[in-house]
Amino acid sequence: MCVPVSAVFFSAVCPGFFISSAIFDYLQGLWAAQILNFLGYGVAHMLFAGRISRFRHTAFIPRNSWISWGFLFNAAFSVFGVLYAASRTWNLPVADPEFISGLLFFLSVSSAVLFAAHPGFMHSTVKAIPFWRSMLEPMIFFLQGVLGGTALHLVSLYWVGSEMSAARILLKTNLFIAIAVMLMFSGALIMKSMHGCAVNASVWFLPSGALLPVFIGGTVVSGLAVPIAIIIAGRLVNADPATPGLIYPAAMTLELIGIYLGKYGVICAGAYGRVTKPAQV
Repeated sequence: MCVPVSAVFFSAVCPGFFISSAIFDYLQGLWAAQILNFLGYGVAHMLFAGRISRFRHTAFIPRNSWISWGFLFNAAFSVFGVLYAASRTWNLPVADPEFISGLLFFLSVSSAVLFAAHPGFMHSTVKAIPFWRSMLEPMIFFLQGVLGGTALHLVSLYWVGSEMSAARILLKTNLFIAIAVMLMFSGALIMKSMHGCAVNASVWFLPSGALLPVFIGGTVVSGLAVPIAIIIAGRLVNADPATPGLIYPAAMTLELIGIYLGKYGVICAGAYGRVTKPAQV
């Protein structure tokens, strides 16, 4: 279970990190997002496929598989992302480097948006698992990706000691997106609980079944409530995000852990029949 969850996690966080880094022209973040994408998504998928032939067959049937579309979006994100990072790192030997760099910015960010939202489209079309079927899924996945991307961006700024001028805007953006994710995810669960016994069972399995510690403790409390509270408290006491310290990086790390556990919980809840304890006779 860890390998596919890791792939879904990095398919959200890496494009979100890239988008955030591209907007703030954070060169280290552009390259780091591509490296994490290759290791966390590409290698993880190849390990999950088991054999290179199975990986090749899964990757190139876009007419019949949303998984294939994910590989194509990832390929576009990787190619255009690396080219854009290279254009910002070195001088391009072209007649109009600014135009080419701007074009690559548009292509790389557009493919990153599609790649981040793709798992939501994939989940919303799976007829065998009604819990995943919702038109809100693409938006939730995209917002989680940007949320994780800004969190990773902030952690990397504190870790490498880079220019912290972007930290104030990033922290404010992260706060608003975290609140939006919490509201949208709660609304999606409420709506799903009204759509049949199977979906209702999956919904209630998150806060009351074996996934309770993961969902309530990990996703809701540690991943959303605590970071939101820390950011709001920091603003109330005028704690400058650009000042080095441990409180904001710790909050962002909790947020990233919460996103990972949220992906795990949603995947498991959809297959609740296989993870519940057997009934006692």
